[in-house]
Amino acid sequence: MPPPPPALLDELVEEILLHLPPDEPASLLRASLVCKRWRRRLSDPRFLRRYRELHGAPPMLGIICTMNELRQRGSIYLVARFVSNTGFRPSPVEIEGFSVLDCRHGRVLLHYQSLFVNEKPDLVVWDPLTGSQRRLRQPDVQCETCNAAVHCAAAEGCSCDHGDCSGGPFRIIFVCTDTDKPGVALAFAYSSVTGEWSAPASLPLGADNVELEEWPGSPGVLVGDALYFLLAGRAGVLKYDLGRHCLSVIQLPMPTAADNFHYAGPYLVAANDGVLGLAFNNMFTLKLWSMEACRDGVATTWAHHRVIHLNTLLPTEDPAISLEIATFVEGTHMVIVITDLDYYTIDLKSLRSMKLKLPESERKSMRPTGRRKCFGIFPYMRFYHPPVIFFVSCHQSVA
Repeated sequence: MPPPPPALLDELVEEILLHLPPDEPASLLRASLVCKRWRRRLSDPRFLRRYRELHGAPPMLGIICTMNELRQRGSIYLVARFVSNTGFRPSPVEIEGFSVLDCRHGRVLLHYQSLFVNEKPDLVVWDPLTGSQRRLRQPDVQCETCNAAVHCAAAEGCSCDHGDCSGGPFRIIFVCTDTDKPGVALAFAYSSVTGEWSAPASLPLGADNVELEEWPGSPGVLVGDALYFLLAGRAGVLKYDLGRHCLSVIQLPMPTAADNFHYAGPYLVAANDGVLGLAFNNMFTLKLWSMEACRDGVATTWAHHRVIHLNTLLPTEDPAISLEIATFVEGTHMVIVITDLDYYTIDLKSLRSMKLKLPESERKSMRPTGRRKCFGIFPYMRFYHPPVIFFVSCHQSVA
């Protein structure tokens, strides 16, 4: 019997593993099962840091959405569900009775609205990669309308690249309009370190009938050291300053009469250039605006800088086919759109589109035509590290 071939040098092994594609979790899992040496290399913090630096932005492992399932006696039941566009399958794949409020830095924020006191917690922070869930009550306030966002606690002024920080501390920002004080916005900050909500920051909105735009189509976006939430009726954008714990309102650009009538939106856009943007769409025409600071450094203005005709980027020759904006992927130039045909991602920088690789069984249940069952879509962006998953949970799988 010939002698076994000599083992590869550690430096060569690392270079091979570094170039495994991050959007193909199966290849990473297979590599971790080759031998203990490869598994240790894949779990080494220095290697993981190099891997993230090499590949840049984390891949989209799937989408998180709220599905309304028809149950017995015609009742509608909400389910927060993970739908994979790679081989990654979390455990659990869905959480019943909850809707999705936000998804950021590897964490998913879920909301439960119960008719019964103390039946279940109001909020859950879910990590699909590890399956962990942290349950907590929302602030003790009577809300007319509300919205919320989750983010890494190191998001302000820290070197964290958020590629694999979901196991660390996080914060939840909960904003609402107060039922007892019409026309007043409140903001509460929750820290996973202290396990407590802060005292509220408040801001009069100028009119009693101003409310927050609620999910599923209006998630908050994180730009720099602030979170932004839409106000209903195009009344403006509510800004929450993460460092100062204060609220302010930014007025929207004044659309023409035709735009105001025909264009859906606005949608908040947080691209990777660190500037807050807005988008309006009318079928296959997308108009993009960006926020600019005035010379005084305090006031802001909006610049209308781009019009994109999406019908030239999608296989939609039939003029009767409709299009809907699902979500803009935070920190990128990507948008997810839904047509009568399928789900697509469009890179607004390269002007290239790609069909989402969803499982056929999921694709049928999520298809927009007929009785639609899926809404409130969020991309799940994260690097997959199989050694962590292999030891933490044996219930997750990669096809």
